[in-house]
Amino acid sequence: MEEPEGWAPERNEALALLEDADRLPLDVRVEVGVLVAGAFYVAVVTIAGPRVGALLVLALTVAGQMLTSLLVDHFGVLGFPRDPVTLTRLLGAGLLFAGVLLVAR
Repeated sequence: MEEPEGWAPERNEALALLEDADRLPLDVRVEVGVLVAGAFYVAVVTIAGPRVGALLVLALTVAGQMLTSLLVDHFGVLGFPRDPVTLTRLLGAGLLFAGVLLVAR
């Protein structure tokens, strides 16, 4: 297999990605806030997971992702096109949150 142009196998691959980020096809820059949020999520799951159970942790994770995606779409942040929240989307999210409440019982 032929190595890509500019590839230096003696360099650390992670450092190579950081140094050559402008040559990557996708924007791979990560903001500090995203890293902190990820670390916070891991800590919360590690602490709360054994107490509340895997099912509830995953149900809450999916519900949080749904809420976040509604906000990201509505406000058009992170480069996403604006897609306002509609009654149908709110109803779908509400049903998801109702499912979380059923799982929590």
